[in-house]
Amino acid sequence: MESYFLEANELSPEIILDPLQGKYSIIGRSIPSNHKLVYDGPVNWLNDNLPLLENPISLEIKLDYFNTSSHKRLVEIIILLSEAELDHEIIWVYDEYDEDLQEIGNQLASLSGMNFNFVQIAE
Repeated sequence: MESYFLEANELSPEIILDPLQGKYSIIGRSIPSNHKLVYDGPVNWLNDNLPLLENPISLEIKLDYFNTSSHKRLVEIIILLSEAELDHEIIWVYDEYDEDLQEIGNQLASLSGMNFNFVQIAE
Protein backbone atom coordinates (compact mmCIF):
# COMPACT_ATOMS: atom_id res chain seq x y z
CA MET A 1 0.00 0.00 0.00
CA GLU A 2 1.45 3.33 -1.06
CA SER A 3 1.54 6.45 1.06
CA TYR A 4 0.00 9.76 0.11
CA PHE A 5 1.80 13.08 0.65
CA LEU A 6 0.87 16.65 -0.27
CA GLU A 7 3.36 19.36 0.57
CA ALA A 8 1.98 22.45 2.29
CA ASN A 9 2.03 25.88 0.72
CA GLU A 10 0.52 29.24 1.68
CA LEU A 11 -2.97 28.10 0.61
CA SER A 12 -2.97 24.35 1.24
CA PRO A 13 -2.18 22.08 4.19
CA GLU A 14 0.36 19.34 4.39
CA ILE A 15 -1.46 16.03 4.07
CA ILE A 16 0.19 12.76 5.05
CA LEU A 17 -1.49 9.36 4.80
CA ASP A 18 1.30 6.90 5.59
CA PRO A 19 0.28 3.43 6.78
CA LEU A 20 3.90 2.24 6.98
CA GLN A 21 4.81 4.94 9.51
CA GLY A 22 1.33 5.04 11.05
CA LYS A 23 1.17 8.80 10.42
CA TYR A 24 -2.02 10.42 9.22
CA SER A 25 -2.33 14.20 9.35
CA ILE A 26 -3.76 17.33 7.80
CA ILE A 27 -1.78 20.31 9.08
CA GLY A 28 -1.59 23.98 8.17
CA ARG A 29 -3.93 26.41 6.46
CA SER A 30 -6.55 25.33 3.94
CA ILE A 31 -7.83 28.09 1.69
CA PRO A 32 -7.21 26.73 -1.80
CA SER A 33 -8.92 28.28 -4.79
CA ASN A 34 -9.59 24.76 -6.09
CA HIS A 35 -10.36 22.30 -3.27
CA LYS A 36 -10.35 19.38 -5.71
CA LEU A 37 -6.61 19.76 -6.27
CA VAL A 38 -6.03 19.45 -2.53
CA TYR A 39 -8.65 16.96 -1.36
CA ASP A 40 -9.45 14.63 -4.27
CA GLY A 41 -6.17 12.76 -3.73
CA PRO A 42 -6.69 12.02 -0.03
CA VAL A 43 -10.37 11.13 -0.54
CA ASN A 44 -9.45 8.73 -3.34
CA TRP A 45 -6.65 7.25 -1.21
CA LEU A 46 -9.07 6.66 1.67
CA ASN A 47 -11.70 5.12 -0.62
CA ASP A 48 -9.10 2.76 -2.05
CA ASN A 49 -7.20 1.90 1.13
CA LEU A 50 -9.57 2.03 4.11
CA PRO A 51 -10.92 -1.47 3.38
CA LEU A 52 -7.34 -2.80 3.30
CA LEU A 53 -6.15 -1.34 6.59
CA GLU A 54 -5.60 -3.72 9.49
CA ASN A 55 -5.16 -1.04 12.16
CA PRO A 56 -7.31 1.99 12.91
CA ILE A 57 -6.21 5.44 11.80
CA SER A 58 -5.63 8.32 14.20
CA LEU A 59 -5.95 11.30 11.88
CA GLU A 60 -4.46 14.49 13.30
CA ILE A 61 -6.21 17.60 12.04
CA LYS A 62 -4.40 20.79 12.97
CA LEU A 63 -5.63 23.64 10.83
CA ASP A 64 -5.22 27.24 11.89
CA TYR A 65 -7.79 28.34 9.31
CA PHE A 66 -9.89 26.77 6.57
CA ASN A 67 -12.51 28.01 4.13
CA THR A 68 -16.00 26.67 3.45
CA SER A 69 -14.99 24.35 0.59
CA SER A 70 -12.22 22.86 2.74
CA HIS A 71 -14.70 22.36 5.56
CA LYS A 72 -16.97 20.38 3.23
CA ARG A 73 -14.07 18.17 2.18
CA LEU A 74 -13.03 17.62 5.81
CA VAL A 75 -16.57 16.50 6.55
CA GLU A 76 -16.32 14.10 3.61
CA ILE A 77 -13.06 12.64 4.98
CA ILE A 78 -14.45 12.31 8.50
CA ILE A 79 -17.62 10.62 7.24
CA LEU A 80 -15.50 8.14 5.22
CA LEU A 81 -13.58 7.28 8.38
CA SER A 82 -16.74 7.02 10.47
CA GLU A 83 -18.34 4.57 8.02
CA ALA A 84 -15.28 2.31 7.85
CA GLU A 85 -15.17 -1.00 9.70
CA LEU A 86 -12.32 -0.08 12.07
CA ASP A 87 -12.74 2.39 14.93
CA HIS A 88 -10.72 5.28 13.56
CA GLU A 89 -10.25 8.47 15.56
CA ILE A 90 -9.67 12.15 14.93
CA ILE A 91 -7.11 14.12 16.89
CA TRP A 92 -8.46 17.67 16.67
CA VAL A 93 -5.70 20.15 17.55
CA TYR A 94 -6.60 23.79 18.12
CA ASP A 95 -5.22 26.91 19.77
CA GLU A 96 -6.45 27.43 23.32
CA TYR A 97 -7.92 30.81 22.37
CA ASP A 98 -9.66 29.66 19.20
CA GLU A 99 -13.20 28.95 20.34
CA ASP A 100 -14.43 28.73 16.74
CA LEU A 101 -12.13 25.82 15.87
CA GLN A 102 -13.04 24.10 19.12
CA GLU A 103 -16.75 24.46 18.31
CA ILE A 104 -16.26 23.20 14.74
CA GLY A 105 -14.48 20.15 16.15
CA ASN A 106 -17.35 19.53 18.56
CA GLN A 107 -19.86 19.81 15.70
CA LEU A 108 -17.87 17.38 13.53
CA ALA A 109 -17.61 14.90 16.40
CA SER A 110 -21.35 15.10 16.97
CA LEU A 111 -22.14 14.81 13.25
CA SER A 112 -19.88 11.82 12.66
CA GLY A 113 -20.26 9.93 15.93
CA MET A 114 -16.51 9.31 15.80
CA ASN A 115 -14.09 9.35 18.67
CA PHE A 116 -12.51 12.81 18.72
CA ASN A 117 -9.50 13.47 20.91
CA PHE A 118 -9.35 17.24 21.49
CA VAL A 119 -5.87 18.67 22.01
CA GLN A 120 -5.66 22.28 23.11
CA ILE A 121 -2.29 23.94 22.52
CA ALA A 122 -0.93 27.15 24.00
CA GLU A 123 0.42 29.55 21.41
